[in-house]
Amino acid sequence: MRKTFTLWAVIGSMFTGAAIAQTPARPKCATDEVEARLLQADPGYQARRQENEAAIARFLANPANKRQMQATKTIPVVFHVVYKTAAENISDAQILSQLEVLNRDFRRFNADTTNTPQAFRSVSADTGIEFCLASVDPNGAPTTGITRTLTTANSFTTNDDMKAAATGGIAAWPRDQYLNIWVCNLSGTTLGYAYKPGAPANIDGVVLRYTTVGAAPANPFPAPYNAGRTATHEVGHWLNLSHIWGQAPGCTDDDLVADTPQQVEENWGCPTYPVTTGTGGLCTAAPTGSMFMNYMDYVDDNCMNLFTQGQGSRMNAAISTSRASLLASTACQNTLMANFLASSTSIQVGTSINFTDLSTGGATAWSWSFPGGTPATSTVQNPGNIVYNTVGVYPVTLTVTKGGVSNTRTIPNYITVNPSSTCAPPAVSFTQTSTSVCQGDTITYNSSATTGATTFQWTFTGGTPATSTAANPTVIYNTPGTHNVTLKATSGCGTPATLNKAVTITAMPTVSVTPTISSRCTPGPVTLTASGATSYSWSPATGLNTTTGSTVTANPSVSTNYTVIGTTNGCASDPVIIPVNVTVVQANFTANPAVVNLPASNGLVTFTNTSSSNALFHNWNFGDPQSGQTNNTSTLKNPTHTYTQAGSYTVTLIATSNSVTGNCSNTKTFVIQVNTVSGLQKAFDAGNIKIYPNPAKDYLRVEVPETEKVTEVQLINTIGQVVARQKPAAGQVRLTLNQAAGGIYFVKIINAEGSITRKVSVIP
Repeated sequence: MRKTFTLWAVIGSMFTGAAIAQTPARPKCATDEVEARLLQADPGYQARRQENEAAIARFLANPANKRQMQATKTIPVVFHVVYKTAAENISDAQILSQLEVLNRDFRRFNADTTNTPQAFRSVSADTGIEFCLASVDPNGAPTTGITRTLTTANSFTTNDDMKAAATGGIAAWPRDQYLNIWVCNLSGTTLGYAYKPGAPANIDGVVLRYTTVGAAPANPFPAPYNAGRTATHEVGHWLNLSHIWGQAPGCTDDDLVADTPQQVEENWGCPTYPVTTGTGGLCTAAPTGSMFMNYMDYVDDNCMNLFTQGQGSRMNAAISTSRASLLASTACQNTLMANFLASSTSIQVGTSINFTDLSTGGATAWSWSFPGGTPATSTVQNPGNIVYNTVGVYPVTLTVTKGGVSNTRTIPNYITVNPSSTCAPPAVSFTQTSTSVCQGDTITYNSSATTGATTFQWTFTGGTPATSTAANPTVIYNTPGTHNVTLKATSGCGTPATLNKAVTITAMPTVSVTPTISSRCTPGPVTLTASGATSYSWSPATGLNTTTGSTVTANPSVSTNYTVIGTTNGCASDPVIIPVNVTVVQANFTANPAVVNLPASNGLVTFTNTSSSNALFHNWNFGDPQSGQTNNTSTLKNPTHTYTQAGSYTVTLIATSNSVTGNCSNTKTFVIQVNTVSGLQKAFDAGNIKIYPNPAKDYLRVEVPETEKVTEVQLINTIGQVVARQKPAAGQVRLTLNQAAGGIYFVKIINAEGSITRKVSVIP
């Protein structure tokens, strides 16, 4: 679509700002990127582009130029193959295949024109632009039109290093005589790029990744960019075309062509027509959708099939103005190129056609192919009286030869053979695998019972595809209701007959579930209720009280995604997934040391977090408020804390998750005993205080010197509770452990001076 701008605004919109961002994982055209870079590096580039745009506008506005635009224009091409590996040194056959693709695409001789949607066929164009492989080099010597340069570079970026010998490439041939196409290993995801008119002569031309050149079987590389359409796209840029959405997405720019609908941004892959919404849809809604099959979009090679008349006019204007010197080039004066003309391209069945050879380059032999014609082949230069006896549309192929060189041109859909005035219709009949299916199911149709027909045209309302020319098509139905099926069969002489039948498509139920998701920190039952169908099937069975019915109770021990499928009138819904998330957090830690003796120890305790792996956040309280709020807490996973005073300190860890269940948490506490060195400590260090056995089972004996005047011995568990106490008799204490559970305990020995604490293990 063309908007109305001042010329300055047009050029400004094309080149102001950074290059358009591309999805990194997707192959791309880098033309916008290199143009934005050239604008910054070459102060005169914008002025030259402005003048080129002005020249194109003047040329298109002058009615006297119409005949010049309609004339066929031939552009000499030289391919520069810059390679390091054998795979990069592509064959002559692959390059010749690329030249054939360019000629077919620009002349609309490509076989896939039938894929152009009906809505866009009226604006599709034969641009009248052709390409020949150069036969004369810049010094006037014979050439194959292919140069080959061995390089040490593993790959090339878009900085144009392949265009100079000093950087591992080869210099351009004069751009006023040749279209230079460099073929090399481009790095990253770049498929190719080109410079529009106005670029410096040493970099002007097209660059292609070697895997994109030509089409199968000459191109041995994998799809989807192996049919030669990258070159078609980039040569379009070289002839002053922009991407179909312009150079900025979001309906803020335009391609300056009136008959291309303005779309939001690029399309990828191979979309299903029509594309009316989304990023590849239109800026202004229309039932035709976007023209994603245009060569200047980003779809796969086998989904591109047209230039428009407006694009053709813009390219012809560029050739006639900024690239006019190419029209006088003699670089192809000896190039062998097949071409021909038919005396008529639309005839009645049984009529004959004469063909005239228009080839250039001095051919000495001719090989014609006439599918649908009699005779079907010929080797004369100008064959005549080729009779077509069957209604249809047929291609014509001519291969011309001179010495060991040959060239082929095929024009698909060239001859249209129409029915005569009198012709018997066929007897139409067909069968189908079903007359009633569920939404989303398929039906296969079979026309074998039809007699006297040579072609079939099916129409399937509510079906995909909506039409078919196959004898036995298969159709998927996504729209509920009763739909017509029409078979139009046509006899060999062109008379049609039609048969209609009906199919019933039952709607697929739409199921919803309440709640759509459940999250909890501990296992527990949740009721799931489905609606929208008459029966239901739930899975997996783990944690469910039943797998049928509209309401089930789920009580999984771990997070589980449950699926329900509803059925109505024998038709099943799409699966609905309901996540039931269970996050159980377990807090735990160890302390080293668990008993601190001051001042022999510096009071530093290291805490090692052994909580469950789903505990992502950790909040500690060291039970030591006199150390200050900042020092008494921590959010580190494995913190340390220094205790400076004797006492029992309860350390608390709260471990918390941060998952779809919310912040689930769990708490663990542990007591740190801090002692000061006293007479008791010295006696223990001297071996005069004994605690045994350790580990203990039935009893625990403590021996202390009477000189220490111990007043009491206590047994304390890990949460600070005194579970046993006794006064010494003759320096001895025997603590009975029958009621003590197995685990870690602390023995605290107390006198008037203070106390000491030692850890012991109790065996259950």
